[in-house]
This record gives sequence, C-alpha cells and structure tokens, in this order.
Amino acid sequence: MSDFADELELFRTEEEVAQQYFFGYLALQSIPGRNPAVLDRMNDHPLFWITTRHALLLSAFVALWRIFDQDPRSIHHSDKLLRSVWHNIGEFTRAELAKRKITGGLDPAAAYVVAKCDLTPKDVGAMRKEVAAWRKVYEARYREIRHGVFAHKGLISADSNLLMAQTNIEEMKPMLGSCTPSAARYGSSTTTVGRRT
Repeated sequence: MSDFADELELFRTEEEVAQQYFFGYLALQSIPGRNPAVLDRMNDHPLFWITTRHALLLSAFVALWRIFDQDPRSIHHSDKLLRSVWHNIGEFTRAELAKRKITGGLDPAAAYVVAKCDLTPKDVGAMRKEVAAWRKVYEARYREIRHGVFAHKGLISADSNLLMAQTNIEEMKPMLGSCTPSAARYGSSTTTVGRRT
C-alpha cells in the first residue's frame, strides 16, 4: 500500500499548504481592517506586507493547480491518487485497518474498527465524482487565474480583475478541503478505513 500512502501524503501536504496560503491571505485581508493597531504596524513596512499577501495568494493558486491538473506529464495529481486507491482497494477493509492499528500500537484494535466500513468500488466511484465536480469549478473559475494572472502574466490588469471578481471565498474554502477528503476518510496505511457519511 506504499504507493497509495505516498500519494495520499503528497496530496495531504498539497491540500494543507494550499489552505495555509489561502487562509493566511484572508487573514492579511481582514485582520488589519478590523484592528487599526495592526494596520498601523503593517504600514511601517507596507511593501513587505503587500508582497507577502500577493505571495500567499499566488501560492494557493499554484497548489490548487498541482492538485487539479490533469497534464499527463505531471507526476502527481488527484487522478493518480484515485487510481492508487482503486488498485489498493483490498487494503481498505476493517481487517486490514485492525492489522495497521495493531502494528501501530493500538490495542484492542477490534473496538476501534467496529464503527468503520470497508471501501467499495462504489465508494471509489463517488470519490471520482466528487473530485470531478470540484475540478469543473476549478477549471471554470480558477485555472485561468493561475495561468493568466500568476504563472504567465498574459492578461492585462482589467482582464485579471474580471477573473478575480468571479471568484468566491466561500466556494474556495470547501474546494481547498476537497482535494483528498474522500480518500482521507478511508485513510492511509496508518490511519482509519473511514466512516460512511
């Protein structure tokens, strides 16, 4: 199961850094507006804070691209993770989870896994649909920002502003949590099989 564990860990860290960058950006947008003392201190070195804010947003978009990208030249992307889940589906049973928990030092593991479930092909299909739905959102509203605004600087300022105006913070929050949620519910080689939701 090391292929799956490696892929899941890679995507877990990609998702985590994307969240850190995005929520860091949001904090730099909102905290100074609510706290004049913070704004005054930030205005002591405004270029630093402007640069930091921009870097956080750029980094969040780059991380999203790495997750949703389907370029066959990419080494890792969400489709590869889901293929790994499919190829390792036999590892996602209560019995295998109990073995992993016992190996990890949990005793008695049987009580821990009783509320868990085995992963089924139908579950993997649901994961693929979930990722595909979020990929559509990403491609419709966010991919061109990554490509035209941050990566290649091909758009004029007015076009960049139009693209940014189509984004939605409340939409991005769950999208940033969608990268590996289904797979993570079923766990890696050291975590749980998962609860049905």
